[in-house]
Amino acid sequence: MDNTLILALSIGGTFVLVGFIFLIAGIIINNNVKKIQTRCTEKTIGKVIDIVERKSYTEDGISHSWFPVFEYIVGDRKLKRNSQYAGVSDKYKVGQEINIYYNPENPQDCYIEGEERKMMWIIIVGIITIVAGIFIGISIINDGKLN
Repeated sequence: MDNTLILALSIGGTFVLVGFIFLIAGIIINNNVKKIQTRCTEKTIGKVIDIVERKSYTEDGISHSWFPVFEYIVGDRKLKRNSQYAGVSDKYKVGQEINIYYNPENPQDCYIEGEERKMMWIIIVGIITIVAGIFIGISIINDGKLN
């Protein structure tokens, strides 16, 4: 095998492999979201009661993430739900109302309207990375043939 082909397979192949990992993870997460949506059919209005800041320490310094905390009422029960998805600090405001869909058999099983779409980016990144890997591999092979 010549060096050009080895280079194309190693660089392009790495991109394709990483892309497939993102794609498969995105599909699994998307299927889980659909299962939650199937179970959670009742709608209520929730309210943002807090924004929790979490700090992560990295080589480059401190990274900040904000997680909203939602409160909602089902019957005579007041329930809380911490968002699983970090957001930018100004996306949610304390006191803001939001639609929450819950499972009528288990009201703590719920999802926040709009958060289910946040996972689609994983699939998109996977597809873009796969395509980039293919183009990079082809480009390296074509450049090798020209030299």
